[in-house]
Amino acid sequence: MSSNYRYNDWDSVWQVRNEFLYFEPNLDSFVLNGQSKKTDVISAVSPDSLYNILIKSNLAEIWKDLNSCEYQEFPATVIYRKQKFDYTLLHFYTHHNQFIDFKKSNFYYANKHREEKIRDLEINSMKEYKATGSRIYRETQLLFTDSICPYNLAIDEEKAEFDFFLVEDMPGFTFIVSERFQEALTKEKVTGIDLINMSEYRYEPKNCK
Repeated sequence: MSSNYRYNDWDSVWQVRNEFLYFEPNLDSFVLNGQSKKTDVISAVSPDSLYNILIKSNLAEIWKDLNSCEYQEFPATVIYRKQKFDYTLLHFYTHHNQFIDFKKSNFYYANKHREEKIRDLEINSMKEYKATGSRIYRETQLLFTDSICPYNLAIDEEKAEFDFFLVEDMPGFTFIVSERFQEALTKEKVTGIDLINMSEYRYEPKNCK
């Protein structure tokens, strides 16, 4: 944030959590390093929230026009090379793991920093995912978010009712978009966001060759 930003105020970015906000955060101003590129979409992470993105204000219509999961919209500014630009922060606070097709997804158990795969896991539901994580925690004291990784993730398109939504506790996967949403971004020539076909993406252990 800018040099005179008041981080300890009640409405600072430090108060933003991964939940519905009952206040309007002070988002004046985010600062981009001079070596960075000023793009249409910018990731914005506060200390306790991972699910925010900054977008050029005119792009907010894409999320409004298409069927997005629940989010809040707040005015923001970005300083880039001593100029101030208007942006909008989209704050997401819900997750939709119920759209995951666990039977078509593949998981593995890795060491703490996900540097090495220990073994493959057979997980067929969210209930099994959490139960497996609890068992690993009892054995190793590793949280399942640190040790269970989806090698690939499949979405049940019949259940998925949103064009844009988030999944939780799935390392390597956070924002999921439909082809319709991708087409809207492509039409507007949006910069700063890379979309990868989920059927092609693989979340490999760090030391995988």
